Amino acid sequence: MSLSRNVSGHKEKVWDYRNNIDAYTLNDKSSVEDSHPEIDHIVEVAMFDSAFEKARQQEGVLSNEGFAVQHARQLIQNYCNAVENLNVTTRQTNQKKKGPIGAAMRRLRGCDGKHDLRKITLRQFANMGAARVLVENGVWDRIEDCMRDKYDDVDAWVDDYCADSELQTRMHRSTMKLINCTRENIVCMMESLSL
Repeated sequence: MSLSRNVSGHKEKVWDYRNNIDAYTLNDKSSVEDSHPEIDHIVEVAMFDSAFEKARQQEGVLSNEGFAVQHARQLIQNYCNAVENLNVTTRQTNQKKKGPIGAAMRRLRGCDGKHDLRKITLRQFANMGAARVLVENGVWDRIEDCMRDKYDDVDAWVDDYCADSELQTRMHRSTMKLINCTRENIVCMMESLSL
């Protein structure tokens, strides 16, 4: 069950949040709007999905049922689909970003944990395909910068959320464990990709 939500209705909110600038290309709203705009998750939903599923396995929570799992899923889903994790960019940029991230995620999922894989950075994945043009024109550096910034935000969000004493009294202990474990898995993914 994916953590993705339909975010198409948030376009104007994202433009407002980003001061009418595409954070990847640095193009203004009018330029992007003329080039088939799409709303992109800065840290891709697939990364959150993978991190959450791995957290469930690590915590021995095999069912999608139960309050703790549903609550953790909702909180993580809210975060990953929030305006702060979104950017409006051109279809061309968005589609080219997906390839390297998809390839990296498939490679990370294929690792059994018993064998070390040679480290391949996300930038190297980008250099291998259609996203190469984004590397060459500097857009890929800004994409990675945005992802690093969101990674720092994920860390701060979990710390703030789990430190809130009022929420702690209402939150199931297993929910906190799943959220913290998901964060740790995202940290490991980002480090594996040299982000």
